[in-house]
Amino acid sequence: KKFNLLNKFINSFFIIFLIFLSAITNEVVANERVAKKVITDFVYQQLQQTYMGSNSQIDLTIGKIDLSNKPPCTGYQAYLPPRVRFSGRTFVGLKCFQPQEWTLMVAIQISIIGDYIVAANPLTPQQVIGASDITYTHGDLSQFSNFPIQDPSEVIGLVPRTAFRVGQAIFKNQLRSPSVISKGQSVIVIYKSNSFQVSSEGKAQNAAGVGESVQVRMQSGRMIFGTANVDGAVEVSN
Repeated sequence: KKFNLLNKFINSFFIIFLIFLSAITNEVVANERVAKKVITDFVYQQLQQTYMGSNSQIDLTIGKIDLSNKPPCTGYQAYLPPRVRFSGRTFVGLKCFQPQEWTLMVAIQISIIGDYIVAANPLTPQQVIGASDITYTHGDLSQFSNFPIQDPSEVIGLVPRTAFRVGQAIFKNQLRSPSVISKGQSVIVIYKSNSFQVSSEGKAQNAAGVGESVQVRMQSGRMIFGTANVDGAVEVSN
């Protein structure tokens, strides 16, 4: 009888232990599910605000989120750690801010699949890009350190800073406005203030497109800086 009672006690204790362990495991799994949703929502929101074109699709893979050794959490927040690239293989921070504060780095893989613009013909510096000079290709935008251009209006009418080969992706920092001022050209310099406007003449020391900075040597020999306008004049504001 004593043996049977002891056996029943052990079995009951074991069942209670399993129930307790199952409850803890279920709580951890539920927390991990909530944490995964917080990270997913954060990534999609950030990409839609910053990088997404209308024809792009996000493929997101989130690595293992192990909260088994973390205190229970009722408030999560995801964040992008400093100097971390938000595409390809990267990390997202997960912070618990209540009841206890702790952080965890979670590995993620971001692929952004969509159409982007590439050169349809060889492009040379000083060449004004036309509609026939570009085309679309489809692929993973996250393979690039910066995102290539997806909108043709951001390319057509501009000039490459360097040569492009056929099929090469085009980025914003590789383009500039067409020159309205050439180096060595005589230019009208317009001085503007709230109450008056005067003009004089000088010689441009560099080529510039609309809105770009121009250094001008005035007839007196003085060097000034201004901004090229659409008429090819240089505006200097106080």
